Amino acid sequence: RSQQVAANVQAQGWAAGATPKLGKGWERLLRHDDLTPNKNGSSQKQKRNIAGIAYWLPNLAPGVTSAIMADYDSLTRTGLTPAVPKTTNYEIKTLINF
Repeated sequence: RSQQVAANVQAQGWAAGATPKLGKGWERLLRHDDLTPNKNGSSQKQKRNIAGIAYWLPNLAPGVTSAIMADYDSLTRTGLTPAVPKTTNYEIKTLINF
């Protein structure tokens, strides 16, 4: 029988984000992630950027909050074999809390 040995994986990264309010129900979404999934002998890197804008609808009913948001989400991965193309998504999302 062969003995199984777990790989020593140490990820390293950071993320920063902000949601500044613009007034009259408008709000921005800004985020950046920077990750090295395994810094032990691997050149893989991952960078993600998200930017969006949201509008919080006026109160539709007591206790109900709702918003609509459009955003851009971009993911770049390097150091992979085979190479992986950059992924970019554009989305429209809704939120209803009651």
